[in-house]
Amino acid sequence: MKVNKAVYGYVSETAPKEKRLEALRDPLLLLKPSEKLTAIYVLTHDKDEEVRAAAKKAFLEFPESMLIAALEEGLDPLIIKKIAQTHPSGEKILIKAALNRAADEKTLEDIVKTAPVAVLDEIFKNRESITSPVLKALKENPNAPAIGAEDIEGSEEKPAPQTGPPFPGPGEEEHLSIQQRLMQMTVTEKIKLALLGNKEAREVLIRDSNKIVSITVLHNPHITDEEIMKIAASTGTSDELIREVTRKKEWLKNYQIKKNVVSNPKTPLKAALRLIGELNDKDLEKLAKSKNIQPILASTARKILQSAKRR
Repeated sequence: MKVNKAVYGYVSETAPKEKRLEALRDPLLLLKPSEKLTAIYVLTHDKDEEVRAAAKKAFLEFPESMLIAALEEGLDPLIIKKIAQTHPSGEKILIKAALNRAADEKTLEDIVKTAPVAVLDEIFKNRESITSPVLKALKENPNAPAIGAEDIEGSEEKPAPQTGPPFPGPGEEEHLSIQQRLMQMTVTEKIKLALLGNKEAREVLIRDSNKIVSITVLHNPHITDEEIMKIAASTGTSDELIREVTRKKEWLKNYQIKKNVVSNPKTPLKAALRLIGELNDKDLEKLAKSKNIQPILASTARKILQSAKRR
């Protein structure tokens, strides 16, 4: 772990024992919260047993306000992980740890797997991206909201036991449409529904304004190639969603999905250029004449056709 000069003076193996203990005990130490916490963390691995024990105690007792300040200033990923492990019920701390850019994916997974709903909502409202392991952690979280049976794909499939509040079940507000129910849901509830919900739920949530919610729909194990075809063809689909579609090789084995991706003006140019050479001549001819795609893509289609004619 790299430390700056201010911290190194207190944690170096050559520093006197009293100097190392000073980093743990002196409240007037002229270090920023992140620097002091870094020094304490490093000293939890000190060779001296007394220093190690004092450092572990100091880490556990580090004031919440200073922890939050340290997380805002920036910390090493290992320290962020340790903070999350030692403060499993500190909501403000967990939120700051999860949203810290330096936090690694494993730390985020561990937080999402056990965090209360209030923490999950803040994480998913403010995250820019989501991964499959994090969504898996959400499914395993006993605090996450359960889903009503009417919203789950396949009646034979039952959600894992949940202790969180369920969505309205049969007989409870049955008259509400999926759109009306979604208006009453938190971000975490929408993400859980996007991950496990049926086709009706997916069709609405794919258009959700929160991009984490819409991207999660693509991680739903029940989503079909037909749905992906429509998503790839729609000009209302965001470039983030299109990019997510292009990352799954299984979907790109479907020619229609591949064609729709290349033809969609929202598709990132790099992804479209990577796939255009796999289209047949008939579709390349349409692209070569199209005014709805980027000029360089139409030009590439013409070059591929000309090259094929010369052979």
